Amino acid sequence: MSSEGLAIPLSSPGRVTETLLLRTGEPLLYRSEDWHGALIVVQGGTLQIECQSGRTAAFERGSVVHLQDLPLATLRAAEGEDVSLLVLRPIRN
Repeated sequence: MSSEGLAIPLSSPGRVTETLLLRTGEPLLYRSEDWHGALIVVQGGTLQIECQSGRTAAFERGSVVHLQDLPLATLRAAEGEDVSLLVLRPIRN
């Protein structure tokens, strides 16, 4: 994992980083507690978020999102391409 192009360092005390791959056609059900304090960077593809209301929003490569405590239903890769997310989380005690 590289921090090239990021203004924040990846390795830092108190923070964990992980890469999450969402495959096309495999939606991830949203649970607010899974995203507590996390900052998400879309590294590749397009992240599509569906709200509980049924509305959708798309975030392309380079987007930075925070998903905590939002009325969301699912996260998924946009049609036809997987999406790669860099997730930065605080270490939980």
